Amino acid sequence: MGVASVAAAPAHANAKILTTIPLPQQGEIVNLSERGIAFKTRQNLSVGEAVEIFFTLPTALTARAPEDVRCSARVVRVEKDRDITGMMSIGAAIDRFERTSVSRNWDN
Repeated sequence: MGVASVAAAPAHANAKILTTIPLPQQGEIVNLSERGIAFKTRQNLSVGEAVEIFFTLPTALTARAPEDVRCSARVVRVEKDRDITGMMSIGAAIDRFERTSVSRNWDN
């Protein structure tokens, strides 16, 4: 897990970190419903932590053109045992679900 930080200027031994921003992580969605999402990731997450997940809903689920969405969620379950690829299973309750791109295709 990597983080980017911004230090106070001028930089010196007593500089304080102003902001810590987690870098985007990749994962794999295992299950998705209207109220929850299960996914696997290599990122260490904790119960109660807020996460934003970006993905594309495929035509197979929507019967329309693929849709890019953003999901704001709260981690409710963490299985610390990692699989053979180093990923752990996470369960999250969805707080907000929205499309990130709106393009009109007359076929959808």
